[in-house]
Amino acid sequence: MRREKICLGPASLKIYLVLLAHGKPMGVRELQRILGLKSPSTVKYHLERLLEAGYVKRLPDGSYVALRSSESPASIFITFLGLLIPRLIPIALTFIAFALTYLVLNPITDPIPIISTIVLAVIVVIESLRIHKFVKRLVGM
Repeated sequence: MRREKICLGPASLKIYLVLLAHGKPMGVRELQRILGLKSPSTVKYHLERLLEAGYVKRLPDGSYVALRSSESPASIFITFLGLLIPRLIPIALTFIAFALTYLVLNPITDPIPIISTIVLAVIVVIESLRIHKFVKRLVGM
């Protein structure tokens, strides 16, 4: 069975990212308090949209938990110490560390390919940070 595509707005995305960042089941009132919303029905509405889209799961106690899938907004993030970090940052940092280590251990090696690798990895980190900043601004976190 294939789900119908549902367009989520900034409020739904914000609720999803809060659930994802906390990494634990949360109730409507708890989300309302964290998000500073006036009405629990607003939170409930957006949770229902997220539920329809398959991005959250309602637990038997009535709380909700964010689901991860390759098609969810979470697919571009990893969670580290409660922070949402774009998935490309650790990959790029690994490339930088590898290139620097290789350059230090093999000083005779032609540095141009290693420096090129580092420059490209830094560009990926910068672009990932720009994406992260955009998402934070989008959802007002």
